[in-house]
Amino acid sequence: MFDASGAQITAKQMAQAKSAMPSPRVMGVFGAVGGALMIALMLAIGALYYWLASKVTGRTLGFRHGLSLAAWSAMPAVLGTLVALVGAATMSPQTGIESLMLTHIDPLLVQLPSDDRWNRLAQNADLLTLWTGFLSALGWRIFTRSTWTQAITVALIPVVVMYGVVSLLP
Repeated sequence: MFDASGAQITAKQMAQAKSAMPSPRVMGVFGAVGGALMIALMLAIGALYYWLASKVTGRTLGFRHGLSLAAWSAMPAVLGTLVALVGAATMSPQTGIESLMLTHIDPLLVQLPSDDRWNRLAQNADLLTLWTGFLSALGWRIFTRSTWTQAITVALIPVVVMYGVVSLLP
């Protein structure tokens, strides 16, 4: 963590920082529980979005169907997680988390310097988003019997908002 942040610390400071950190087992438990809660929260937000979109578009889609659509269209993220786990198992222990995201624009296609304006967007832009968007549009079209234009629009709005916010951050 200290190497990735660029901090220059002495061996004594490093030992002191290590002693203050929780054990790897405790960090693993917190990570697993926190990860599960984050997934549940993101799926609930997705379900709420689809439910609200159905109200705006005049379609009928309940929260439970929105939840199943959010979960179904998020399946490519499971593949991305598996790819990251393979990367974590095969790379050195000092590999930064951003280097494990092997389906993201950076590091897959480009390796931008950390001070580049587009670095954050490239590190967050995931190629699996295209697959997720297609599954979302297909699910919306099937659940609501809408047109492809409406389905693609509903599927792309969260992606455009998310990447727009990421690109505007300093």
